[in-house]
Amino acid sequence: MRNHPVRVEGRLDTPLSRGLWLVKWLLALPHYLVVALFVSGGVLVGDRYAPSWQFDFGGLIGLLVLIAAVALLFTGRYPRGIFDVVLGMNRWALRVAAYAALMTDAYPPFRFDAGEREPATEGAPPVESPHAPANRWTGGAITAVLSGSVLALAAIGTLFAGIGAATLNAARGPDGFVSVNAGRLTTDAYAITSDDVTLTAQGVRFLHDSLGRVRVIAHGDEPLFIGVAPSSAADAYLADVAHDQVRRLDRSAGPHYSRSAGTRAPAAPLGQAFWTAESDGATLVWNAEPGQWTVVLMNADGSPGVSADVEAGAIVPALGGIVTGLLTLAAILAMSGTGLIVLGLYLAAPTRTPARPSVTTGS
Repeated sequence: MRNHPVRVEGRLDTPLSRGLWLVKWLLALPHYLVVALFVSGGVLVGDRYAPSWQFDFGGLIGLLVLIAAVALLFTGRYPRGIFDVVLGMNRWALRVAAYAALMTDAYPPFRFDAGEREPATEGAPPVESPHAPANRWTGGAITAVLSGSVLALAAIGTLFAGIGAATLNAARGPDGFVSVNAGRLTTDAYAITSDDVTLTAQGVRFLHDSLGRVRVIAHGDEPLFIGVAPSSAADAYLADVAHDQVRRLDRSAGPHYSRSAGTRAPAAPLGQAFWTAESDGATLVWNAEPGQWTVVLMNADGSPGVSADVEAGAIVPALGGIVTGLLTLAAILAMSGTGLIVLGLYLAAPTRTPARPSVTTGS
């Protein structure tokens, strides 16, 4: 086996500033936003209380590489235009990384240099690969490809939202309610309350048309009380009463609470005049109204130590239309993004010089 020695040549830059490192991370903040668009991205499927799973796809770079991989699979060739754009985004990201990692004092330029052509530095001529003709990356071509990539990313997010809505629609029960299991809620205090829920008049009109009735079901070892009240009234009722407010529901780690301490016992909840809706059994059904609301779960006799399995649901008559709208919007965004990417690659394609016909001269 023949040895192939490699020679690496380089030069040492001038010494780096000893004070600039204190502010480099701050100066590069605008670049971080651009680089985040290039190299990061993901879709979270689920809700804010019970996330299911997350799909990460690497931002615009990951999306374009995926498109190139599909093209490579069917054509056997990596699209030259996509290669140039991905190289330009990686070049931008690496410039910012070198600056933020204190490897250079040269502030990275806000310039998109696509393709193998490396821009000239310090008067040196630009370096260009001799293996293929250079693409003509004009501002219009770059804008088209990047805009198309952003639309394609939006299409992915909209598609996953549509899939999530379709999953909820498929989970609709025979009674028409779409329900979410909140799990076991437990406290040694007198009550468990929800975060304050604010509904404006315009939002409530939308809820009446698209959401319908809201239902809360709780099952426990002791007789339970479920009530909905204006947040101000609920706060006054539980003032100086020890209770827990649910901040976040996590299927793996369990609920996260915020404790409000108190020294007195509350009055029995059943029959209090401030409740907008109440139930002394397992099920509460409430028609949403404008205002700021709090849901309160207690023992029916007002004693401490509340424990219940809770399920929340709603009738969502418009959910089928929401699914259709999201999937249609995802298709429109995907087609628009693909069209812009193809247009940008077409505009950037190198000009092909037609072959000259051979001329045969007679003897």
